[in-house]
Amino acid sequence: MLKGSKPAFQLLITNSIASVLIMLLPMLVFVWMPGHAAPWYELGIYPREWKGLIGLIFAPVIHQNTTHLFSNVLPLGVLSFLSLWMVGRRFFWLSLGLMLLGGLLTWFIGRPSYHIGGSGLVYGYVGFLISAGIIAENTRLLAITLLTVFLYGSMVWGLLPLMPDVSFESHLSG
Repeated sequence: MLKGSKPAFQLLITNSIASVLIMLLPMLVFVWMPGHAAPWYELGIYPREWKGLIGLIFAPVIHQNTTHLFSNVLPLGVLSFLSLWMVGRRFFWLSLGLMLLGGLLTWFIGRPSYHIGGSGLVYGYVGFLISAGIIAENTRLLAITLLTVFLYGSMVWGLLPLMPDVSFESHLSG
């Protein structure tokens, strides 16, 4: 962040609150879904069908079950915090761009099934942060991002079609 902008502590608090809210959104949607009888997965990305384009916006907040939800929420929080730190006020546009571009690529290359979950956005943030760290020659950012990838565990394996119920296409597109 540029000198003369918000004090570091205020920025830390603001970014932390924003990251927590980003983590809460899919959790609130998940809690709200069962009480409303609707096939929520239909708001996911369905490749090469017009109805599936609605998922470009909604897929990141819809999760199949608690395991799916919690495997995305913590990395989403950490990586959104780091992305906020890097781009500041442009974070909304970064996130929207990652959702739209990653979602559109999933729409083009995905298997004929609904693709839901925040992992495409998680992979998008990782790609952005690694690129930003290399371009800015910021070894701290690279180290923290790679540590998150390591702690997330299955990120590298998530790029491969190893599990039939996991959208590797969304991971790859992120």
